Amino acid sequence: MPSINTKQYDGIKPMYTPDAAEVCGAHVDIELPSTAFAANDLIRLTTIPAGVRCVDYKVVLPDVDSGGSPAFAWSIGELNAAGTDLATVYASGITTGQAAGVYRAANSAHFESSSSADRRIAMKITTAAATYAGSGKVGVAVFDLQA
Repeated sequence: MPSINTKQYDGIKPMYTPDAAEVCGAHVDIELPSTAFAANDLIRLTTIPAGVRCVDYKVVLPDVDSGGSPAFAWSIGELNAAGTDLATVYASGITTGQAAGVYRAANSAHFESSSSADRRIAMKITTAAATYAGSGKVGVAVFDLQA
């Protein structure tokens, strides 16, 4: 089961987008499952609609790895057409989640991505937690969006 969709990705909870040129903070709750993630599992976060640019993002995760090595690591980017992998990677080797913490965009890949089409954003687990401790915990991704 490990690959999961957020409520925003499935359209159960609204994804707020800006009405005009102002920047809108769109929050996506990441409800972590009871089953441990494996390498290459996906957390499908949300769809950023065409005409909206992502000017910044942050991901806040609780401690999901109470073990030693290997330690939990992930990448973030845009899904491929099939929704099975990242086609465009914004950042990789992110270790937020090994202990509670915040990851903030460290490069401009998200900003340079074309806004002429919808972009489905996801996290890809690159290294599974040594001892998964995320069951029942909630993280959040915050996308700063501009129309």
